[in-house]
Amino acid sequence: TCPLATAAAAAAAPEADGWVPEPLVPGLLAQGAITDAAVAAATEAEPPAQEGVEMRLFDPLGYAKRPLPAAQKATNATMDVYGFGACGPRGFYGSTRPHLGLEKDLADFLGTESAIAYSAGVATASSVLPALVQPTDRVVADCEIHLGLRTGLRLCKANTSWVPHGDLAALERALATGAEAAKKAEASKKDSRPQRTFIIVEALYQRTGSLAPLAELVALKDKYGALLVLDESLSFGVLGAGGRGLAARDGVDVKGVDVLIGSLEHAIAGVGGFCAGRKGLIDHQ
Repeated sequence: TCPLATAAAAAAAPEADGWVPEPLVPGLLAQGAITDAAVAAATEAEPPAQEGVEMRLFDPLGYAKRPLPAAQKATNATMDVYGFGACGPRGFYGSTRPHLGLEKDLADFLGTESAIAYSAGVATASSVLPALVQPTDRVVADCEIHLGLRTGLRLCKANTSWVPHGDLAALERALATGAEAAKKAEASKKDSRPQRTFIIVEALYQRTGSLAPLAELVALKDKYGALLVLDESLSFGVLGAGGRGLAARDGVDVKGVDVLIGSLEHAIAGVGGFCAGRKGLIDHQ
C-alpha cells in the first residue's frame, strides 16, 4: 500500500465519519483585531518638526543607532570568544556560561529568587504562559495586554476572563467568581486536578501607555490566592531605581510578583527576553 495514499485516507476519515479534531490553537481573539486605519496611522504618520523620541521603534532611546562605546566593545569581544549560532537550546542560539551569568545577574538585580533567559523578547511572553498555565487553570487578564501575552493565552487554552482596562473592581469580581466556581468544583469532585488562578497584566501598557496599580494588584492576588504575572517589557530599564521596574518605582516588594516577564530589546536595545520570579516557577520552564 502506498504510504501517501494511506495518509490521505486517514486525513479524510474524520470528515467522512462526521468527526472533526479539535484545533491545536483557538482562533484569533477579537480583542487583538487591528483596524486598517490604525495600521495606516502607524506607517504613514509624519514626525513633528521639533526633536522627539521615536516611539514606533523597538529602540526608542536610539541605542542601536548610537551604541555606547563600552557596550560595543563588549559585544565584539563576546562574539570573538563565543560566536553566534546554534549549539544548544534557547531558541537554537545556544546556551553558554554568559547566559547562565546573565540569569544570575538579572535575579540579583531585580531581587527575585531566580531568572531564566529567552532568545527573543517577542517570544518570551508567548513561551512563558504555556509553560506555566494549564488548560484547567483560570486566567483573569486586562483587556489591553499586548499581542505576545495574548498569543501565550491562546496556546495554553486556559479559561480566560477579560476585564476592562485598569478596572480593579471588575478584576476582583472576576477573581471572586472564579474562587466560588473552584470551590463548587472541588466539592462536587468533578475534577481532581487542581485549578489555579493567574492574573495577567502589564507594568507599562504597550497599547495605552498607562501604568498598572501594582500595590492593589498584589493585595488582590494575596486575598484570592492567585498568581500574579507582570509583564515589564517596556518598563524594565526605565522605571524605578536603576531601571528595576514598576515594583521599585512604587515601593512594592518584588517578591509579591510571582512571575515577572521582561525584554532586553527595548530600553537597552539588546536581544532576548527573560522571566524572573519564584524559583519553582522559573525552574519549571
